[in-house]
Amino acid sequence: MIGDLTACVLLNYERVGVGNDEDPLCPGTIIRLNGFNFADELNDHQVLFSGGNGAIEGMPLDVVNLRVDANSATVESYLEVIVPNGVTTGNIELLCHGVSAGAVGFDACPAIYAVTLGANEEDEYVVYTPLLSRFQENSRVNVYGINLTDVAYLDLDDGGGNTARVPASTFIRNQATGAFVPGGVPSGYESFSFVLNDGTTGNNNFSFPFALPRENLGIVAKSSSGSSNRVEIPVANENLIEVIGAVVNGMRPPTGIATGSVQVDYTCYELVVNASYTMEFEWAVDNPLGELEWQPAKPRDEDPANDGKFEITCGTIQHKYPGKRMLPSGGLQRTFVWDAQCDPLFRELNETVEGGISPQRFWTVHFRVRPVPDAGDRDFNSHTFMGPSFIYYWLEDRPEDPVPDWRSAEITESFDNDTNLDRNETDASWGAPYNPGLLEGRTATDDDYQFGQGLSQVDLEVLPTENFLDPDTITGQYYLIDTDRLNLTHILLRNVALEGEPAVIVEESSTVILTDDGTPDGNRVGNPGEEFGEFHFANFTISPQTTVFVQGVNPLVIRCSGGDNSASDTDPVFTVLGLLDLNGGAGADGSLVGGSGGQGTAGGGDGGDGALMQLTGAASAAVQLLEPALGGANGGGGGGTTPAAVNPDTARNSTFAGAPGGGGGHRVRGGDGDYGTTNISGFIQPRVGKGGAARGNALQIPLTSGSGGGGGGASLSRVSMGAEFASTGGGGGGGGGGSMRLTARGSVVVIGSIQANGGAAGSGRVPPGEAPAGTTNGGAGGGGSGGSIHLRATGSVDVTSCDSLQVNGGAAGSGGPSNGQNRSGGSGTGGDGFIRLESGTGGTPFCMTLQATTRLTSTLSGSNNRNQSIRVQSTQAFPSSGFVKIDEEVIGYGGKTTNTFTGLSRAVQGTRTSHTSNTTVFVYPSTIEPATDPAVLENGGFIEASEEPSFGRGRDGVVHLRFIQSLDPNTGEILLDETTGRPISVWTFDTTTSILRSPVGNIVKETRESDLNPGFLDLSALIIDEDVVLRATGPNPLTISVKDYAEIAGTIDTSGGVGGALRFIEGGETPLFGRGGVPGAGGGTGGAGGMIS
Repeated sequence: MIGDLTACVLLNYERVGVGNDEDPLCPGTIIRLNGFNFADELNDHQVLFSGGNGAIEGMPLDVVNLRVDANSATVESYLEVIVPNGVTTGNIELLCHGVSAGAVGFDACPAIYAVTLGANEEDEYVVYTPLLSRFQENSRVNVYGINLTDVAYLDLDDGGGNTARVPASTFIRNQATGAFVPGGVPSGYESFSFVLNDGTTGNNNFSFPFALPRENLGIVAKSSSGSSNRVEIPVANENLIEVIGAVVNGMRPPTGIATGSVQVDYTCYELVVNASYTMEFEWAVDNPLGELEWQPAKPRDEDPANDGKFEITCGTIQHKYPGKRMLPSGGLQRTFVWDAQCDPLFRELNETVEGGISPQRFWTVHFRVRPVPDAGDRDFNSHTFMGPSFIYYWLEDRPEDPVPDWRSAEITESFDNDTNLDRNETDASWGAPYNPGLLEGRTATDDDYQFGQGLSQVDLEVLPTENFLDPDTITGQYYLIDTDRLNLTHILLRNVALEGEPAVIVEESSTVILTDDGTPDGNRVGNPGEEFGEFHFANFTISPQTTVFVQGVNPLVIRCSGGDNSASDTDPVFTVLGLLDLNGGAGADGSLVGGSGGQGTAGGGDGGDGALMQLTGAASAAVQLLEPALGGANGGGGGGTTPAAVNPDTARNSTFAGAPGGGGGHRVRGGDGDYGTTNISGFIQPRVGKGGAARGNALQIPLTSGSGGGGGGASLSRVSMGAEFASTGGGGGGGGGGSMRLTARGSVVVIGSIQANGGAAGSGRVPPGEAPAGTTNGGAGGGGSGGSIHLRATGSVDVTSCDSLQVNGGAAGSGGPSNGQNRSGGSGTGGDGFIRLESGTGGTPFCMTLQATTRLTSTLSGSNNRNQSIRVQSTQAFPSSGFVKIDEEVIGYGGKTTNTFTGLSRAVQGTRTSHTSNTTVFVYPSTIEPATDPAVLENGGFIEASEEPSFGRGRDGVVHLRFIQSLDPNTGEILLDETTGRPISVWTFDTTTSILRSPVGNIVKETRESDLNPGFLDLSALIIDEDVVLRATGPNPLTISVKDYAEIAGTIDTSGGVGGALRFIEGGETPLFGRGGVPGAGGGTGGAGGMIS
């Protein structure tokens, strides 16, 4: 075989195409690695380029192995590779089959990522004096980037053909720290600075024909045969001190080789924040003529990380967020996501075939941005910032060139040790703690760790006040569980104010001592789960009238052993008669400052802070300080934008409210903020915070907590007929609900309540008397999403009512002008969380609304009136918020009264139309269709089983029916669902043979009781994915027993088949009768059609 693995050797590299081998390597350059005995398969090579302190992988394109002669064992090898983005001068290492074949050195092209101005990096522009034809003395420019050590000079230009050169001998190097100010932001970039019109040496005293109040100076770094991207810094006339417009001073494209959507981060600033901008992003690729043809870049609006291109506000140069940013430049950090795959011009570039030859797949992409002011009081100064180029690889199949291998990836994780073991998320009974450091072996006793080895009896109850000193001063008490410190604390509330004075409440805390009998006199025992970040008890009880709060960044994990691990399944070992509170904190209302985001608990994400805006004074709209609204943690709702604008007519009152934040997402996506309407003409509506994406899964593996809601934007008002200005902060987002997992040997009883609701959002409020009359409210915050409650027990899980377990999303705040924000149903609210109950006996409560109906009592018009409500006979059977379906229109509602649905979102599905009185209103979606046959439903619920169901033993194991496309047996086309039109995957189970077949006909399983009990699936788990159908046929009924859990997102179909059509045979004059339909499981075969002879 060609390619001896043990002798794979790298010798050197050479460039493919133009240039010398000694030239620096730029992103997109193709090089050829030369050596001996490379691997035969392209995918068996890895080429690693130096990238800062790490390595960046290049893309191998082709490998060639040639035997030197017939008698030699040596093979000459050549491997072509694309140089990725972000590489730094260092080594190229080749790995064959994961084994190093050696390394060779290389130089990389310079790239500029950011530019700052001034010795303190806080200057907004450099000053040029046209009368003297020179820059202001000692104007310092600081350059950040990679591969700057070997830069020989800088080319400066005015954009009109006039140039100057800054030699490296005048550079001020500061490569060790990457910052010019002691204690500045560490960047990880190389850096140097230069001085225009150096007053000490006289260096770099250049003259340009700058005559306008605002100009731009271009900068390009040059090394031997290598050039950087071109960036621009603002140049201002010495008399200009008020307005320079938006300046982009940093841009960071992706490293490596990009595919799919491309995220580009950048920073921008202006002197005062009082305008918004459209960021005109453009892309271009290298062409054979060496020219760049710039095209508009399409944003990926649905990406939650995307700030888009419209209504962008920039911060001031003081916005630096130490330690939290990827770019060292000042200003606000923004993100643009390029939807490359759906960009029509980029697609055309990749799909145009000329002369029978398809275009190349990889492109060196250049990206630039130009801020264009949205309002007419800003001059367009043509400022442009070009970021470092990056490599894009087109990964869609072409007829003659499919590339499925490039779209696949492999993630490998070693389980040799417990280095990466997350003990909060694992329920494994192998490995730690019984085999410390290893992820192998057997537990000391079977399943001990699953329930823990706790010996403490914990009974949290309201303590008699007479047990304490000064009982008359006690106003309340509660308990606190800290998931970080892993302790239990009793908190006593006292009013220490003197008689007749306002109350002053202080807290007195005492640690709850764990004992084996739950009394202070019992034997003290420890918490065996402490090293795993868990609470291990024997029994745990919250008594009536007792409240227990939970705090900490970690989820709450409790294991109850029942004592000595011999507890009966019927023994209650976890009982809640009071309240266990894992609710996220409420966001604070915005006032003159932005409201703080609510605190998440037990792993829940914090809500985003509302925006803060401070003006230079009451007589000016100039913004002195802007802290933008923040998004919620845990991937929560986005923050609302701050327009910082008013009507250009200075004689009019004008209010422009900040946009509301989005709700956090969990089981379902959070609601987008609803801005409402504005009284400002000529302005684009500010961008609202998007709702956080859906997260987690129904299995709750891993356990996920709620996410925070986004903060609201700040508002700017001009009142007193244009004489005064005022700003108000946005409301804070609600905190995400926490998560808990209980594993109990015994039974669980919840008569009280376990709550993991998302926190309500703060509203934008104008403090009474603290702002001029007419000042508008700040933007509303978004609600936090609900958390997770996962209870599992070997016995029963008894919950008295569905309200006993709550994971509701937090309510959205209100704000904006008098017409209000977030009035549409569901807007700005947090998404609901997960509840998962697993019991060994007795089943679990079912809290879903199966089917509910009512009727309209008046006509619902098809108008777009935001104050509409749906008037019905009764809303009793419907959820407090959700969706209803009237005719073919699905309508969202945010609240309800006895006879109305309020806060409507019309035409969520279907078309907005008028609905007449007495039309039926259904809950949407219904788990089951409305039925009138009492044999199917009794009083809106299922009829009681005639006998107690028997549970199997799980001998047929796990059945997971995944989507495999089915084809129509008659046409060979993709099989579609007749109702939805979506492709479906049909798995079949024959109750005669008890054989399960995949959509392609393969036998997947024959049941263990196929002979004794045909049609019986005795499963430990059943999972049916979305758009997957389990179709059962045959004379025997289909019986399914699931020992552990069932997750059914698809369909179980036991319907009878359609009767056959007439059959025509070749040469036959009379058609044959149609055959009867195939029976569903346990049904009878349809009768055959008749014949006349």
